[in-house]
Amino acid sequence: MTVMLELNNVSKSFVKKTGQGIVRINAVDNVSLSVTEQSNVGIIGESGSGKTTLGRIMTKLTEPDSGLITYRSVNVTGKKRKKLSEFRREVQMIFQDPYSSLDPRMSVRAAIADFMKLGGNEPDQEHISRYLSMVNLDDDILDKRPRDISGGQRQRVAVARVLALNPRIIVADEPVSALDVSIRSQVLTMFQDIRRRAGITFVYITHDISTLPYVAEQMHVMYRGRIVESCDIRSLISEPLHPYTMGLLAAVPDFNKDTADISRHIKSTSDVDMVPEHGCSFYYRCAHALPVCKDVDPPLAEQEKGRLVACHLYGSREASNGEEADDHFRNVEKK
Repeated sequence: MTVMLELNNVSKSFVKKTGQGIVRINAVDNVSLSVTEQSNVGIIGESGSGKTTLGRIMTKLTEPDSGLITYRSVNVTGKKRKKLSEFRREVQMIFQDPYSSLDPRMSVRAAIADFMKLGGNEPDQEHISRYLSMVNLDDDILDKRPRDISGGQRQRVAVARVLALNPRIIVADEPVSALDVSIRSQVLTMFQDIRRRAGITFVYITHDISTLPYVAEQMHVMYRGRIVESCDIRSLISEPLHPYTMGLLAAVPDFNKDTADISRHIKSTSDVDMVPEHGCSFYYRCAHALPVCKDVDPPLAEQEKGRLVACHLYGSREASNGEEADDHFRNVEKK
């Protein structure tokens, strides 16, 4: 598979004012990943994990402080908008709130026509209708404005508008989180249809791990700006390795599941922002933490082909035949 988009050691930090003064937040911390053609990528993490900032970096809506962004073997890091016309057309982002991304003064027809012009095409009724049909909408909404249609319809219009640019990659940031549960499955099915019919590669960003099997094959789990686990979606769901990933899966609602499952992997703490000065940023929340975790930051290392995890439990497995790590897992299982 051809690598279309690649990030190499990208980082981005922001300054935030708090009661204790000004602090610097590492929203994205030395992240590397690649997006191959028609191999859809999922990025999962709770609020504040840095996944939205990473998506904005991938689409160059936010410039990284360091690292490289390569698109189709061309370094696009730091390039200005005028030199990125092809990239801007081919790599697009869909936002969580479609109402904020649509001009409230423009009709659906005008919104799609506007993007067709940006893509260098002359808008006509036939093509506008075709883009609407790709997102399962009829022409009867063409002259309506965003306030006159439902949230699910607005999200579909936002997708149709992006499709008018004929993109090769769409980064979808929490595209169904603002929708009713009854509408989410319809929108996810729509994404599947678009992938199949248009051959577009999706990067799907979400905090809801239950939606990922519908839209992604390759997974990256983020915590505090870093990727802590990467693998295919089947391996992630059937055998998660990082304790944070285990906690995310345990948090998925299931009538047959013990509601305390999540606490077997993620400790309850009054201050989820507390992190050690050195070592693993997940240390204080991790139910499986080893003493080494407090002082030594685990690297993202390959455990098996195509499977990366940043966790000392698996480093310990190699160093001590797995006894120390296995003891921790057994002790937590008993609780």
